[in-house]
Amino acid sequence: LLATYVDNVYNVAPSARQGVAMLEDFEQHLMTNWGQCFKDSSRKVMPIKGGPDSKWVSRKWPKVDEFNALGFLTACNGETSSAWREAKKSMWRAYWANCGKKSSTSSVSQRLSLMKRAVLPILLYKASPWPVSKSRLDDIDRQQRIMVASALRERIQ
Repeated sequence: LLATYVDNVYNVAPSARQGVAMLEDFEQHLMTNWGQCFKDSSRKVMPIKGGPDSKWVSRKWPKVDEFNALGFLTACNGETSSAWREAKKSMWRAYWANCGKKSSTSSVSQRLSLMKRAVLPILLYKASPWPVSKSRLDDIDRQQRIMVASALRERIQ
């Protein structure tokens, strides 16, 4: 017995209509050959903000302004603010799950090392598609200072 499934199907097309046509063609292939189809909750269209399909309306393929694809939050206008907010949440979750609960029994050196192992990989993964900007680097530096201060049990202004 061989079991297979398809997960995480994305496509890029010149227009929302062409993108949906490609996905529906693929879904027909899935149905014909494997008896599978897309879940309604998985159907999304994200046209470029201000583009020809920015007024897209479809019940079957609802328009979204941003979506999460394999851990990366992508916005229709290329903005990374939402992605940065989500990355910060993930980083702090990792910090408190690892460094925070061990803070009473571990040394500062151990807490900083654990922070580097638990938090830095999340930042590196989530920030990898972002364009580099001075303001974003300043935001990252600020979060790092706050986390290090927390590990040192210091208050930062």
